[in-house]
Amino acid sequence: MQPLVRVLSLTATNEVLTEIGRNLKNLQEISVTIAEDQSYFEPSFLAEMPELTSLSLSGQDRRYSSFKGFQSTNLSYLRLDAIYFIDSSLRNFLTSCPNLQTLEILDCQLASWSDIFAARLQSLRSLSLWNNRVRNYVMKISEKLTTLKELDISECQILPEKLVKLILQCPQLEKLTLDSIKTVDDEFVSNLDQFPQLKELDIGDCPITDKSVEFIAENCSHLNVSINCEQVSSVAQKLLEQVTSLR
Repeated sequence: MQPLVRVLSLTATNEVLTEIGRNLKNLQEISVTIAEDQSYFEPSFLAEMPELTSLSLSGQDRRYSSFKGFQSTNLSYLRLDAIYFIDSSLRNFLTSCPNLQTLEILDCQLASWSDIFAARLQSLRSLSLWNNRVRNYVMKISEKLTTLKELDISECQILPEKLVKLILQCPQLEKLTLDSIKTVDDEFVSNLDQFPQLKELDIGDCPITDKSVEFIAENCSHLNVSINCEQVSSVAQKLLEQVTSLR
């Protein structure tokens, strides 16, 4: 092992990662695919990697996991892929990462949306949620996400009133991307004038109609909008392009 190694990408078990951490004291960035023979995974290796600033953890197909009792205080980037959490431990783990700026969660299963939004994400600037499932649709937001600038949600089922509440709790949010979400409809779009902090909005494959385009054109002069949705007519799309070009 080379103690000066700072970046590493590999497939491994937790035991192997723990040994790597003991030998590579300067490791700062690691991308891990969990070994196929480990169906249950606890990231205790993190205790041996105190300098870690970037962690990408992939379960490949599906890996059950608990992050209970673990922390990574220097972490600024975290990506979780195909991890099935058996409890609500992700919430406490995220709170224990006070320097986290970028969080990407995809193809994961959580106890509820509160596992993310009830955490204290005091430094978070970018949040991406793609194709995640929850066992309970409860979304508790413990405090405002005062540093969040970009929010990207795709193929996640979030109740429309919860989504509106979430955006209202992000006073610095500038870019919002919503893709393939059944609850993002004309009724949801009618709330956009409540978000003056937004500068850019991208909506794709959501059940909105020309009615949404008309609302945006009349009430959201502060927004640069891109819409790619099946039920939006070419006439409405042209109107949106004309309005956007004036901004």
